[in-house]
Amino acid sequence: GDGRLLSGESVRLVKAAICAGLYPNVINVLKPKQKYTETSGGATVTNPEARQLKMLIQSDEEIQSLSQSNQQVRRKGSNPGKTRVFIHPASVNFTQRNYDCPWMVYREKVMTSKLFIRDCTVISPYCLMFFGGVIDVQHSEGTVTVDSWITLKTQPRVAVLVRELKKLVDRELLTMINTPDAMSHDSKVMKVMRKLVIGSGYGRSA
Repeated sequence: GDGRLLSGESVRLVKAAICAGLYPNVINVLKPKQKYTETSGGATVTNPEARQLKMLIQSDEEIQSLSQSNQQVRRKGSNPGKTRVFIHPASVNFTQRNYDCPWMVYREKVMTSKLFIRDCTVISPYCLMFFGGVIDVQHSEGTVTVDSWITLKTQPRVAVLVRELKKLVDRELLTMINTPDAMSHDSKVMKVMRKLVIGSGYGRSA
């Protein structure tokens, strides 16, 4: 095959790196109420029109607070501000009607007639958990939140394991940055994280 083309696994790893670099520039894609179309084989789900999708980002104040180096853990139950955005007509995602995952990261937003997002790509929840902010697990609700506003459905046991693995990943990444030759980039911790990111079959948005 063409050696210049990325495999599916490579694409997911690139997306993980993009998420790490662009966080907390995150979009939550909300779908309208599901509708069905009657066919000869029975009722089928109808994908919404692209314009019917509602996309939300954090307010500039929230993003700025997350970007500060002395970030503090927020109190549980806080309600960060959200702003509606729209995909720019020049974006390849402008006419997209169905997303595999309701989370994206973006590089730039511009205000013209509306607040538009130019460059964006879908990412998996595992990317958000590993390369996002503070993880809180709600055992009774069966959810996990990242920075108090990204809410994902999961089994509490899985969320706790990922939260602890994230601590190990952060520690190894810091060591790699400070002393690049001190450890292998193919450690057991990184292998597990890589496997989860590549699999990208984790959960759904709440």
